[in-house]
Amino acid sequence: MSRGPVLILLLWAGLAPRASQAELPASSPPVGPGHTEAAAREQTRRLVREAAQLMDRGEVAGAVAKLEQARRLRPDPSLDYNLGIAYAEGGRPAEAAAALERFLAGAAPGAVSQDRLEEARGRLRALAPTLARLSVRLAPGQEGRSASVLVDNRLLGPVPVVGHWLVPGPHEVRVTAPQMRDFIVSVVLTAGEERSVSALLVPRPDAAAALIPPQAPPAPVPVYRRWWFWTAVSGGAVVAAALIGAGAAGGFNRRAPGSDLDPLDVAR
Repeated sequence: MSRGPVLILLLWAGLAPRASQAELPASSPPVGPGHTEAAAREQTRRLVREAAQLMDRGEVAGAVAKLEQARRLRPDPSLDYNLGIAYAEGGRPAEAAAALERFLAGAAPGAVSQDRLEEARGRLRALAPTLARLSVRLAPGQEGRSASVLVDNRLLGPVPVVGHWLVPGPHEVRVTAPQMRDFIVSVVLTAGEERSVSALLVPRPDAAAALIPPQAPPAPVPVYRRWWFWTAVSGGAVVAAALIGAGAAGGFNRRAPGSDLDPLDVAR
């Protein structure tokens, strides 16, 4: 791929260099906290120039890395267009389609020529029939819950995920949320297919147990509420008479054989 398609859009975005295209260092110093907006802009320009040189040398993976770094500094639509080209050249059609779609959605009216917009639309139309799209939502009644979506162990972001481009074939979809079991499903997508997945989240057993407050131990039952007490009292007159008779006879004024307990004096 020649440098032309990359630099044309950079001129529109105001990021392309005005100086010569001399060879640049392999890397540029990072822009850290406290740096000005102008420094961030210049860093982005350098990364894009380096990406263009790498594309000229056929080092597509290196060019993609530079453009991705530049986009993290300044998310400009021109970078999405250039990433679309680089992803396609590097055999990553799903990422190329996503980048071109972002470019078409983010390009300001009048900021880029209709020819360039039509070129991007044409590239996207050519890619679409070879790819599949996946949307992931939570099941009805759970829409407000905070959850994240991963596809093939790659984090896509929070739910819902709508129209994510994927290459045809098998994919693992995972939806995860705090205190909930992971929702995991395998899908096999075909070219041109649009699939929607509805994730039903259920609490983890340990999380559900943690939500139940600990129960206080039951209070001891007073003696007068125990069944055997009232059974004994039901023959109260007989029991009382027997106890009094025993006390009068002195049956409680001596120790039982082998006992070390004091005698019970029922007369008091």
